[in-house]
Amino acid sequence: MILQSLNAFYHRLEADPKAEVAPFGFTEQKVSFCVVIEPDGSLHQIREVGTREKNKLIPDLVLVPGDAKPSGAGINPCFLWDNPAYLLGFKQDDKKPERTLQSFEAFRERHLRLEEEIKNEEFSSVCRFLETWNPGSISTEIIDTLNALETGFGVFKLRGKTHYVHDQETIQTWWKEQLTGEEASSQEVVGQCLITGETDRIAQLHNPAIKGISGAQSSGAKLVSCCCLAVGWWNGRLLGWVVLVVSLVTTNA
Repeated sequence: MILQSLNAFYHRLEADPKAEVAPFGFTEQKVSFCVVIEPDGSLHQIREVGTREKNKLIPDLVLVPGDAKPSGAGINPCFLWDNPAYLLGFKQDDKKPERTLQSFEAFRERHLRLEEEIKNEEFSSVCRFLETWNPGSISTEIIDTLNALETGFGVFKLRGKTHYVHDQETIQTWWKEQLTGEEASSQEVVGQCLITGETDRIAQLHNPAIKGISGAQSSGAKLVSCCCLAVGWWNGRLLGWVVLVVSLVTTNA
């Protein structure tokens, strides 16, 4: 009953514009800079995003596609937003320049691979920028701008536009389709959701982690932790699933 009530509460908050709750598949991230480009993909400028207080930049909270930036040592580019290493191949006081370059290349490859599928002019402009951008030739002016940011993520915008590239309706519609329209693979299990009662693919991971949990790691804790594939196969049949634990957590008061 608690999980069902939490789900219902989330949807009430989602429908309330005053609550400012991110819809499913999106998160609010601290954005401190914007890569402003021309329609042909050439760079116009790197622009600060946020407000200055006592010479310190306070990033804006911007709704972006995807969950919080994945943790861990792997290279994991986000969609149309990320930190300077992924967007521009730049990292302040970089001790691992090879990894930074790999991060940019992974970000570039992800977006170029999606261009034909998304078919959006502004997205194509981002792709042209990524194709021609050379991390090794960043100007001193851009380096000074990025060094002054201290923290935060970046997004894309075309010169003269008032919206970010990821805010376009066609791109957001495409993103939502990726969340709900993926076909189940042979390793996925379809069953009845214990929260909504609907029949759908059973999630093995329940992200994102929730931060501020008493006794949990600083990276956050899962509201629900479950689904370890049981022991394997026997005579060509899947033996079953083991549900490990459903953990209800409370935030600090």
